[in-house]
Amino acid sequence: MDVPPPAMDPAVFDAPLRRQFDAFLDDHRQILLDCLDGLTEEQARRRLVPSRTTLLSLVKHATFVERVWFDEAVTARPRSEIGIPESQGDSFDLDEADTVATVQSAYRAACDDSRRATAGLGLDDVLPGNRRGPLPLRWVMLHMVRELAQHCGHAEILREQVLAADTRPSVRATSVTVMTPDPLLLADFYARLLGADVTATERPQPGGPAAAGFAQIRMPHLTVNFEYEAQWTRPVWPAEAGHQSATQHLDLWVDDLDASSAWATECGATLAGTQPRDDVRVFLDPAGHPFCLFL
Repeated sequence: MDVPPPAMDPAVFDAPLRRQFDAFLDDHRQILLDCLDGLTEEQARRRLVPSRTTLLSLVKHATFVERVWFDEAVTARPRSEIGIPESQGDSFDLDEADTVATVQSAYRAACDDSRRATAGLGLDDVLPGNRRGPLPLRWVMLHMVRELAQHCGHAEILREQVLAADTRPSVRATSVTVMTPDPLLLADFYARLLGADVTATERPQPGGPAAAGFAQIRMPHLTVNFEYEAQWTRPVWPAEAGHQSATQHLDLWVDDLDASSAWATECGATLAGTQPRDDVRVFLDPAGHPFCLFL
């Protein structure tokens, strides 16, 4: 099969236009294929953005793109016969059987098939099978260079993030611990306020104060631990000279400030005497810690 030299090869500078199109297209194909080299399966599948875009899914999607533009568009075969999804979005979905090796192999095969399908065509030849209608090969190849250039940029950034994250020790925040004179009482308060469950408790050691111990509430995106502090001094907020100041507070998003304020009061919170903003309500929990409700 005739594979053109890299686009920056001097032989391409003055080559016929079709040869230049092929060279630039193949350069981007190779860059995208290489983005998976040296990665573990976990790294290739790691999601760093809200969408389904991962390094592995990008290359799988690129296989879909090759089949759409150089099989469906050339032959007018239905996608079900070609073996690709009807929807572009579904082309990012990964199966359990998808690995770096299988996805790279499928992409190489698709690129080889694309070269064969267009080998005898000129830039002005019309491809009849795309859903937009007949399109000249010139436009299709320009579109492919643009799309693959975008995906190569995506892949470069994702790969840099994946590799950078794995060059340092794995450190991530899992929870926050609140000191209190009565862990169980405070855990019950926040569990009721937030609609959470108390997921762990420890009673005081034999001979220890009745209020001593440990409790925890766990939510999908936050775990709060409550730990006994024998030398507890109730904080003053706002801070005043000569008094214990608050060392932390929780910020709680609400969709209705008035209704949520009423609920916080019902749960046992006290509205703070100072309110700095109209769209925020500062409350004190039963131990005196401030917390904020905000829109």
